[in-house]
Amino acid sequence: ALAERAAKDAAARAGPKAKLDAALAALGPKPELDFSNGFASYRASEALQQAWNGRKAALSKAYRAEMRGKLEAVVDAAPR
Repeated sequence: ALAERAAKDAAARAGPKAKLDAALAALGPKPELDFSNGFASYRASEALQQAWNGRKAALSKAYRAEMRGKLEAVVDAAPR
């Protein structure tokens, strides 16, 4: 029973995880902080990094919400 449940959980995770991985790949690498040209370049690179972090957080939040729904469906369908 536990192995069957684990298989169902893994199947429920597969689609959303692939979607998250694709979205993160499309987001690209995290911008690095630029210390080369003084404070202005640092602040500009910091703003880029914060925007990237915000987009990643939104993607992760959507993934968790989708997973919560799928895993709850697996639990609800399990025999008691």
